[in-house]
Parts: sequence; C-alpha cells; structure tokens
Amino acid sequence: MKKSVLKSTQMTSPLVGLNRVRPKGARAKKTIMASVILTSLVDAFSILVIYLIINTSTSSEILKNSKDIVLPQAKSTQTLEQGVVVKIANKRYFINDESVSKNQLIAKLHELKNQFESENKKVSLIIQADKKDAFSLINPILVSSAASGFEKIKFAVTPQGGSKL
Repeated sequence: MKKSVLKSTQMTSPLVGLNRVRPKGARAKKTIMASVILTSLVDAFSILVIYLIINTSTSSEILKNSKDIVLPQAKSTQTLEQGVVVKIANKRYFINDESVSKNQLIAKLHELKNQFESENKKVSLIIQADKKDAFSLINPILVSSAASGFEKIKFAVTPQGGSKL
C-alpha cells in the first residue's frame, strides 16, 4: 500500500497544476499553460486610475491667455482660484470674456459679486493685463472693484522662468 488514504482525499487547488509546464498527472501529454491572478493587478490599476482622476480634476486652467497679452513676471506666485476675471486687451475691458465699457464696470462687478454671494461663495477679482499697460487703464478696475465690495484683488502673472498661471 504505497498511497495513503489521506493523500488521495487531500484537496488541492486547481491553480497548482495550471502554472507548470507539465502538470501533475499528465505523463504522456506535454501542455504549456500559464495563469495570472489578476485580482491584485485590478486593485493596483483602480487605485492608479482614482489617483489620476483626482489630480487632474484639480489642476484646471482658469485663465485663457490671449496671444496679444504678455503677463508680467513675478518671483513668487500662487495658483489662482476661481473668480471674476477682468481682462484688458487693446485698451478695452472684458469681464469673463464679455466686452464692458469703463462706465459699466461698477454695475457689472456689483452684479457678479451679488451672484456669487447668493451662492455663499467667496469670490476674488483677477486682473489680467499686459505688462506694458499703463496704470491709467488698471486704475478704473481697482476703483470699480472697491466700490463693488471685492475684498481680494489678484493680478495674473507668469512665474519667473516657468509656465503661465
């Protein structure tokens, strides 16, 4: 009695025979079969996908920089948060890409500020102007924003030697 009763009734995993070139019990036939357990790979890839989705969703571009506007450079910068963008291009004012005259600045800024406050959001004003623009073009925006009640006023700049914000 070479085989014991315990060895013949012992249960083995079906994967034991699949990962070998010559599985047990196959003496005459050579079979090549390999198996890969994908459970851990699926877990790793799902974590990677979630990580990429979270990181790319937070790095959205707020400002669309025109070709004719060259932003000033700054040594220290902060990433801009969403806000009301006032752009000066060709001596004309644009609020959120909508052309506005100098006389309409206060009314339009006040309207946008009230709209954000009704949604319980803190809003800041972002000024996007060419580095060669005179202060006389920027001053009406500053006066209008103060009259409209904006507390945070930020200037769009380019980091020294780097990408645009």
